[in-house]
Order: sequence, then C-alpha cells, then structure tokens
Amino acid sequence: MIVTETCNYIEVDHVSKTYTVDAHTIWAVNDSCAIFREGYLILILGPSGSGKTTLLTLVAGFAGPTSGKIKIFGNDLSRMSSKQLQSFRAEKIGFIFQNFLLLEWLTVEENVALVAEFAEGDGVSPRLKAQRALEKVGILHLAGRNPANLSQGEKQRVAIARASVNSPSLILADEPTASLESKQGFEIIKLLHSMAKQENRCVIVASHDLRLTDFADEIFIIEDGRFRKSDGT
Repeated sequence: MIVTETCNYIEVDHVSKTYTVDAHTIWAVNDSCAIFREGYLILILGPSGSGKTTLLTLVAGFAGPTSGKIKIFGNDLSRMSSKQLQSFRAEKIGFIFQNFLLLEWLTVEENVALVAEFAEGDGVSPRLKAQRALEKVGILHLAGRNPANLSQGEKQRVAIARASVNSPSLILADEPTASLESKQGFEIIKLLHSMAKQENRCVIVASHDLRLTDFADEIFIIEDGRFRKSDGT
C-alpha cells in the first residue's frame, strides 16, 4: 500500500553512506542535505567516483543510507517495508540507468510494458501504457524491435520511456548523455527538461557533462562524497 503524498518535494536530510574496504571507511556520500522540488530539473555535477550514482541509488531506495533520512513527497523511505518500497518505487520513481539495462531478448515495447506491470492497476493495460510512453519520446515506430538493433540514442529514449511509463513524479537519470554524441545528448536533455516543466515532475540528473548546465533550474556539486549547492543557482 502506498503512503499518501503530503508534499511536493524530496528531502535529503543529513544523509551519509559509508563502505568499509580493507578496514578503511570510505565516505561515498558525506552528510548531504538538499530539497528537490517538482517542476525542476536538478543537475548534480561531479567527476567519476564522486558519489553521484550512490546519491541517486539512495534517493531511489535501491540502498539505504548509513545515517540520515530520505523523504519522497513526505514519505520516509526507511519506514517502508521491502514490499511497500517496491510498490512506491514502481509508481512514484523512474530510474534511467547509465548503461540503459534493456533486456535484449524482449522487444522495445515489452521492455517498457514490463515496468508498467509492477504498478497498481488503473484499468489501462501495460501494453497500451508502453505504447503511449514510446509515442511521447518519439519512437513508437520502434516498438517491435529488439534493443540490439537500436542506436545509442534510441536505446536512451527507450530507457526514458520505461522510466516514465507509470507517470512517476520523480525521475532520476544517471549520466543520461555519457554514451551519446553531442546532438543526441542535446535531444535527450531537452526531453528530460520538457518532462520536468510540462509534466511537473522532479527530474534529477547526475552527470559530469558541463553542457547540461544550461537546462538546469538548480545545480549541485558533489566531490568526494561532499554535496553542496552551486553558488551560481
């Protein structure tokens, strides 16, 4: 059962994530605080290994913080059971993985419809939801293809359709332009920006690509696990 939303923002409250390697403590995320709001495209900038992906996985609930709390629209992730968290994530959070993670033995439509099956039923079939999501990102004509026969840019559009198929209020994108040519990357960030503005979603993009700053409403910098808001926003 999904907890009722009580606010329209995501709160990261003094969140840290540590790992122990050879008796040494590694701070992947170090005492981070932030508020992320709907209708905003937020850019998290940092080099490889800075903690960007770790922060996204914590916000998505794929992992729990060592300390601190994450609240999504007023719902404390740490207070949810595994089943509640799975349902909440299926309906409220879309995740765009850096390497697409598309299932090669399924068609494009089946990859997207598979995620739709995890959300509570609303009378619309997963197949129809998938077709609508693919149409929004401009690749409905590729619905019957397999991912192996797609370009990198087309794969990323499938990944975006999959992340948005259940109309989540929060979309998290991990390096969405990293494997794309400049033109393709520009089209992808424009698409994500449109989702934030036209559909009033909170879109959080983690990247090292400085070209994306022109599309961001807010910019955060993360280095060695330490997180701060950019002085320029």
